[in-house]
Amino acid sequence: DTLGSKISADVDFTIMDSERSSLLDNRSWAGNNDPELSYTDKSQTLNDMDYNIFTAKVDFTKALKGGKTLESGLKGSWVESDNNLDLSRAQNEGPFEQDPNSNRFIYNENVLAAYVSLKGSFNEKLSYQGGLRGEYSDIVGNSVTLNQVNKQNYFNLFPSAFLSYTLGQENDITLNYTRRISRPSIWDLAPIYRVRDQFNLSIGNPYLQPEFTDSYEFGYMKGWERWLLNTTVYHRYSTNIETRITTINEDNVAIQRRENADTRSSTGFELINQIQVSERI
Repeated sequence: DTLGSKISADVDFTIMDSERSSLLDNRSWAGNNDPELSYTDKSQTLNDMDYNIFTAKVDFTKALKGGKTLESGLKGSWVESDNNLDLSRAQNEGPFEQDPNSNRFIYNENVLAAYVSLKGSFNEKLSYQGGLRGEYSDIVGNSVTLNQVNKQNYFNLFPSAFLSYTLGQENDITLNYTRRISRPSIWDLAPIYRVRDQFNLSIGNPYLQPEFTDSYEFGYMKGWERWLLNTTVYHRYSTNIETRITTINEDNVAIQRRENADTRSSTGFELINQIQVSERI
């Protein structure tokens, strides 16, 4: 059209195959060097991981009358992961034996998203941008060894709003609001033990939920010939926050996993100065 439109598409496909192995050797001796009181514990880990990641997106931009711009788009991502963890242990001079904490975990994550945004200006000094993104997530975690399947699916909306007012040349104030999501990683969800040492383990939590954050910011920018000042006052409020919980079992082993806590609130001030020392620096 006469005002101008643009459409773009992008497709990516990634295949990853990774194998890791480790051997942890723990030795203990009694203070009097009594061989009957000495102890050796060996832990062997073999981890085979396969990933297939496919993403596709389409973006559309259209110029409107009055200097406004409309943007919209669709995006999909499909993740398949197969993690096979083989643990074995040997004590003293004995042979390696299968550890019951061995597990195979198959993970599928499908996320479909759509967004729309509009930006423009009310007058020469006041400009704006507002948008809305919707996301649907479908997640399935299958612990083959434990015969346990965990499913999560949820739909969320993420609004955003930006205002900018020009006080003068290189002198602006801004007011922003955004809502974001932070999903757990595969390892945060996988009920697979990861061995740090004989007395410290970590394991994923298949019931872990995503974390949401509402962010409010007020900013001021002032520029001079060789000096730029940026200040921001912010407030962030998060729900379903991820936190690490450590428990001690009957064998005196510390097991760490992530859990959803209640809320977190933070308020702060940021100050950034940029100084140009010379024409080249």
